[in-house]
Amino acid sequence: MKNGYKALSLVLALILVAAAVTELLLWQKGYIVFQDPNAAAEQSLPPVTDGEGNALDMVNPVPMPKSLVFSRAGTGSEDIDLSSLQQVTVQASVTPSDALNPAVDWSVGFTDPDDSWAAGKEASGFIAVTPTSDGSLTAKITCMKAFGAQILVTVTSRDNPAASASCTVDFEQKVLGYQFAFLREIDGGEAVEFFSPTQYSVEKAQLEASVKVTFDQPSNGEVSGQNNMVRLSSVYTKALSSTGYDRVYYVSIEPTESLKSAIASGMDASVVSNIPSYNTEEDPEIFERGSKLFEQQWADAITNGISRAEEDLRAVLLGFEGVAYQIKLMTAPPQASSSKVLATFDLSFDTTLLGSASTVQGVEIEPGAVEF
Repeated sequence: MKNGYKALSLVLALILVAAAVTELLLWQKGYIVFQDPNAAAEQSLPPVTDGEGNALDMVNPVPMPKSLVFSRAGTGSEDIDLSSLQQVTVQASVTPSDALNPAVDWSVGFTDPDDSWAAGKEASGFIAVTPTSDGSLTAKITCMKAFGAQILVTVTSRDNPAASASCTVDFEQKVLGYQFAFLREIDGGEAVEFFSPTQYSVEKAQLEASVKVTFDQPSNGEVSGQNNMVRLSSVYTKALSSTGYDRVYYVSIEPTESLKSAIASGMDASVVSNIPSYNTEEDPEIFERGSKLFEQQWADAITNGISRAEEDLRAVLLGFEGVAYQIKLMTAPPQASSSKVLATFDLSFDTTLLGSASTVQGVEIEPGAVEF
């Protein structure tokens, strides 16, 4: 009997090992994806708050407050996923509590219908109020779109229309994300833009992009200025304090270790230290003078202007795949104790302009007589 248990244990152990190996292979092939808990938290919806800044329960009904403040809005599209919108369920109450007919009606409108922003608009297109059932004291309030004029949600007794209560609704200005751009691509091409959204934005992230590299053409023109690296919501009723968010005060554009390794292998390890990097502390005017990145000046810095070395560099870049540079937007230089990374972007090289052509190394003629 003891041998039987041993055999059974061995079989179970082999099954567990096989399952683990299978799971590993599926994970490596991308069939199984493990969710990063930190990434999930970053994408969670911010809470709706009351007028005093207190976060409200977004799952269970809460007593209807005197004011609500939303900070994330949808696009107003009919097919939008409601789970991506801020919403809160509120509950009104009637007195006396034993009223024979406690049914109520819910309505929504602009606090000041004559407000210039509200002109020609319906408040219900921005704030949707959905009672749990007909006459219910409970209703779900959803922010469909950003709005620039305060809205009023009113609940009125059906039994006594003179009995009503109202709740003001505001939309608070927020940081939608941090952005970086090469404003003009080579040959007048489209700008290359990066964007790292916060939880207040419904826009998709653009954390990776490629920039054309060239050795003989005018390069990527000016990059976005530091003042344009933060994107704030433009429609709101409650302005964000100038000290209420992190600003970009330091930017670095650094070559990756994989690019350094590729250049060292294809050229010479000594040139790795020549690979240009950029930051606003060492070059504070980098975003004011239309810096020319990843063109002849960039190649010359690596090759010291030697044609043969340039051809080696060309070959390295044509065979290189992956992230070439990393862009970081920060609140302060990395050595500062208060430094905080606001966004990180991966930049790869588009080598289509490098082609496979080599520069002319010299001109030769075959020896022999020339006859006329």
